[in-house]
Amino acid sequence: MENIKIAIIGGGATGAIAACHILELAQKNPSLKFQVDIYETRDVLGAGRAYSAEDTSLLLNVPAEKMGYSKQKSQDFANFLKEKYPEILNSTHYPFVPRTYFREYLHS
Repeated sequence: MENIKIAIIGGGATGAIAACHILELAQKNPSLKFQVDIYETRDVLGAGRAYSAEDTSLLLNVPAEKMGYSKQKSQDFANFLKEKYPEILNSTHYPFVPRTYFREYLHS
């Protein structure tokens, strides 16, 4: 059994996505044991500078269907929206949704 210690500096989008990839790697390789420490000053993972604003007029510049934490999971964010916020699909700006939704997705 191999023990791997990892420190992630910053829990914004990149830090949260890195943690997701490490979790997937750990699930696929049970012989690897990870200790992951995330250093973040905010209370919520996934916010960072890009997604911390509460202003819902700040929209993503990529369609929801192309957002996810990896290329293989590109529909993941759109599926999150359909499950938690199906009303957003009928909004005037869809598929460009407020950044606050992507923060919540990353946090989840």
